[in-house]
Amino acid sequence: MVTIRWDIKTIDRLSMVEDVLKEFSCCDINIISMKVTPGRILIKSWCRQLQDISCVQSCLSQRADIINVAYLCEEISELSTPEPERPRYFSDIICSSLSMHALIEKAIKNC
Repeated sequence: MVTIRWDIKTIDRLSMVEDVLKEFSCCDINIISMKVTPGRILIKSWCRQLQDISCVQSCLSQRADIINVAYLCEEISELSTPEPERPRYFSDIICSSLSMHALIEKAIKNC
């Protein structure tokens, strides 16, 4: 599995996001997250095979409304079951900070 970060520069028009999403869908690429700003679409995606990257890049580059398509491969991992990881709970995050822990103690005492 390959994680890809896409930086797609476009002209600023309505339905631009829809057009880009259609290309990702046609190339069978899973979108994890997306951020849209005027003239720019940032996408984080998963690809099963490396040739999927060139497929979507080629399709996007053929569109007249797309100015530039850049991407960065983040990682390649095997299609195996990952090691189970203990989920992080809110209390784990909050209690790791000494100042936050002191503030919680103070709030409990004042109740």
